[in-house]
Order: sequence, then C-alpha cells, then structure tokens
Amino acid sequence: MSAHFHRGPSGAHRWRPCPGSIREEAGLPDDAGMEAALGTVFHEYAALCLELGLEPYVFVDKPCDTDQGTLYFDNEMADHMLSGLDYVRDIAAQPGVQMYVEVQIDISPWVGFADDGTPGFGTSDVILIDVINRIIYVFDWKYGAGVPVDPRWNDQAILYLLGAWNTLCGEIFGWEPEGVDVQIIIEQPRAPGGGGVWPTTMVEMLAEGEKIKADAEATLDPDAPCNPGKKQCSFCKAAKANTCKSRTEYLLNVFDTKMDEIDELAEIGAKLPLPKPKALTPEQRSFVLLNKDMVTKWFDDLHAEAYADAEAGRPVPGMKLVDGRSPARVWKDEAKAKFMLDAEFGDKAYTKKYLSPTGVEDTIGEKAFKGSKFARATKVGEPAPVLVPETDKRVARADKQQRFDKLMEEDSLV
Repeated sequence: MSAHFHRGPSGAHRWRPCPGSIREEAGLPDDAGMEAALGTVFHEYAALCLELGLEPYVFVDKPCDTDQGTLYFDNEMADHMLSGLDYVRDIAAQPGVQMYVEVQIDISPWVGFADDGTPGFGTSDVILIDVINRIIYVFDWKYGAGVPVDPRWNDQAILYLLGAWNTLCGEIFGWEPEGVDVQIIIEQPRAPGGGGVWPTTMVEMLAEGEKIKADAEATLDPDAPCNPGKKQCSFCKAAKANTCKSRTEYLLNVFDTKMDEIDELAEIGAKLPLPKPKALTPEQRSFVLLNKDMVTKWFDDLHAEAYADAEAGRPVPGMKLVDGRSPARVWKDEAKAKFMLDAEFGDKAYTKKYLSPTGVEDTIGEKAFKGSKFARATKVGEPAPVLVPETDKRVARADKQQRFDKLMEEDSLV
C-alpha cells in the first residue's frame, strides 16, 4: 500500500469514528512495538503453512525480519496456529471452494485513492469462496493477546470482504449479491474472549460499505473533527504521543474537569477533584470503568513525558527526579561466584524446582501435552471473575445469590 494512503483496513476502526485522527497522526512515528512484530512472524508462517500444505512445527526456529529485528517462529506460535489452520483447511477441502492466501484486494470504491493516485487496497490473510453454496469466508488472524477482537461489525474484515467482492468474488457471482452469504472469522488464539465467527450477507455488507465510503470521505476535510473513545484511541499514534487535545479533554471530562480548570487548580495547589464512588450513579460508574484502560494509559503517557523532561533537565513544575529503590543484588562475575559457592556450600549452593504444568507444556508442546499423563495430573483452578463490557461474548457469571440458590437446589436433590 502506498506510504501516503491513510484509510487502510487496519486503521478503519479509528478513522471511521474519528475522521480527524488521520490529521492528528500525520508526521508521527509509526512504532508498532514487539507485539506487532510477533504478529508479523506468526502471519508469515501461517501463510506458508496454507500455501505449502505444511504443519507449523516444520518452521520452528526459522527466522523472520521485522521492525524489531530478526525474530524466530517458535513452538508456542505453532501450537496457537493449529486450530485456525484446521478450520481453514476444512473449508478449503469442500468441493468448489477457492482459497486465496495473503491476497491483495482493491478497496478504492469505498476508501478512495492515495495522495499519489494509487488505488486504496489491502491484503487479506485468507479469502475462501464457496462457489457452489454461494458463501464468502473472510478469515483474519489476530496474534495479539491484550485486546479481544470481535468479528461482529469488524471494520477491517468488512473492508477485506468488500475488496474481495470487488477483486475476486463479484465476477464469480455475476455481481448479484442477493443470496450470497458471508462468514467473517477472527482467529485470536491468545486472547480470552477474542475471535469467533459472524454470519452475515453480502447485501448487508454492501450497505455498510456505503457508510464506510461516507466515513472515508469525511476524513478528507482538513477540519475533520476528532471523536475520542476507547476503541479508536487504543492504537492511535496521536494518543500514544499524547498530542491530541481532543483526547485530553475527553479524559478530563471523565473527572468532570475542563482544560482551563487545570491551571487554576495547579496555581492554588489543589488536587484533582474526584467524585466519591458512592456519589456516582451506576451508569456514571460504568462510564468511568469502561474508560479505565484509556485513562490509565494517559497517566502513564504523562508520567513518561515528565520523566523524560526531568532527565533532560527541562522543568517539571512541582516534581523532581530522585533515586528510587535499588535493583536486586547480582553477582559481579557469575563464573567466580559459582566457584566460591561450590567450594563453600557444595550441593546446598543450588535449589531445585519442578517444572510447572505450563513449563512442561512449553517443553513438549501443547499438542503432546493434551491427553498426556502430565495433563491428567494437572489441577485446573477456578477462573477469577473479571468485569468486562457487556458486549463481551463470554457468558455472564452467576451472582452470589444465583450461586447460592443453585447450591441449595443441588443439596435438595441429594
């Protein structure tokens, strides 16, 4: 994709709700970090497995060049790849199914052209076309473990579908979307609650495409507004650089504080006025909690900026840099220390610790661990409850009263 094209599928979750984000990101460095680099490795070898018909373990320890340097495909990646590979291969094995891996698709009818006139396009992980049954499958790998990705109304996957219709499928089906079913599949093996399958139709997705087209055109306005929110700010370069004024105002609104009030509070040495938890309505409390990650990251960004200023000798009003806790003590020379410890303590110089179930699984592989004697000897604890948005697809946990009622019901049957 052209370096000057900003309305790509991977950023659609951002520029659709926040048309001003493209302007705010302009000129900022694109440092995706180690997680994105690991995803690059995973994607490269997933594509090779599908293209060559090989199992992932044959690629273990093979290198891959990334923005973070040379990284290596490992057993953990291979383990996480198995289920998705099986899913794709099962579909591809059906009569009349065509499979396209790492296929470039033209999405310019919906997102327009780059500054140099290049049509907007994307690269889809896997497109499968069931010609006989009139079904289009869009399969997208997500290796990230932090943020669960929902296939429902997933902007990136929808754009891949539209591009596939424009480039591959439309002609096959005579450009008649009626009766063409769609399966959007997100495979996110490392994120609890992430991924899944969303059935929809080509007619519905083409209608959504018209909305995407309008959203893309809105980004061309030099005064396009910013619309901060948890989803669109998550991977925004302007949010990471802490340069978006709209985001700062949005976060301060969580505390019912405005930008111009900050200077007044600082002048009199007052603290940020936070409402007491009991003073919030349930709706207000949920609003604050749903923005917790975003607010926490904002505080982390502010701290990092202030720390960098203090290190560089720039003023940080009301704060200073001091020595913190010392790090754990270590031996100056490991080889010399080993000699001294062996001579003084013998076998007592060492500690022994059994491998945990996770350690055994990492050693022999997830596939070998399942059904093994080690798996049978493993105790799986009760998962800790976590509070998540109501859109999370996991089943809600029973509350205390419901669990008590169920326990009483079970006792009455004994």
